Amino acid sequence: MTQKTPKQCVILCGGRGTRLGDLVSDTPKPMLRVHDRPFLCWQIAYMLKFCLTNFLLLAGYLGDVIREYFNTCPDFTSNAKITVLCEPKPLGTCGALRFAAPYLEENFFLLNGDSICIFDLHKVSAPLDQDTLARIAVMPMTGSLNRYGNIKLEGGLITSFAEKDLAQDKDNLYINAGVYYMQRSILDAMPEQASSLEKDIFPNLAQKKQLAGTLVDPKYFIDIGIPQDFYRAQKELPLYLA
Repeated sequence: MTQKTPKQCVILCGGRGTRLGDLVSDTPKPMLRVHDRPFLCWQIAYMLKFCLTNFLLLAGYLGDVIREYFNTCPDFTSNAKITVLCEPKPLGTCGALRFAAPYLEENFFLLNGDSICIFDLHKVSAPLDQDTLARIAVMPMTGSLNRYGNIKLEGGLITSFAEKDLAQDKDNLYINAGVYYMQRSILDAMPEQASSLEKDIFPNLAQKKQLAGTLVDPKYFIDIGIPQDFYRAQKELPLYLA
C-alpha cells in the first residue's frame, strides 16, 4: 500500500495533570517549563529533526495558554506550521482526534504531550497495510516504569493490554512509549461519545489484529506526569536534547 512520507505530528495536550497538584493550577501540563522552555517546545524541536513540519496541538485544560504562546512564539515559525485546536469540552483522547478530523493528514504521528521518547522515529513509520490502523512504539518494561500498563507483542502485532497489577505472563511484555503512527481511517473505529484511545480503542484493535507494535530501545524516556519525574527532567532532558 502506497503511503506518503508523513509530515504531520499531532500532540495530545488536553489532560489536566492532576497528579502534579499546584504545578498545573494555572499552566497546562505540556506547558510546564523544563529548564528554559515549555516541555512542548522540547517535543517539537525533537520532531523537527525527522522533517515533520506540520504540528497540530490538541488542547483542552487551559488550552488558551497553549494557543497564546504559539501564536506569539517565534521559535519555530521559520521551519514549522503549528496549529492549536482547543476542544469545546472534555472529549477524551478519541474525541479530541475526531474534533481534529478536518485537519488530519492521511498518515500522521501522534504523541502524548507529557512524555518524550528519544529514538529513531523512522522505525515506526513503515507503511501500514489496509487492515492495520496504527502502530505503537513499545519499549521494554523496567522496574522504574512499572506504573504503566503492559503490552504483549507477538510477531509485530500487539495482541493484548493489561493493567500493571493484572499482568501474569511476564514474557514479551512491554510498555507504551507514547509514540504512535496512524492512518486517518482509525477515526472510523472511534465512537462519537467521549472515549479513551488507550483504554477503549487500542485494546479493541488489538483483539481484531489491527494494531501493530514496534520494539524500540530509546536513548532516553521521560514522562513528566508526576512531580518527581518533572523535577528529574529539569536536569536530564537538556543533556539529551540541548
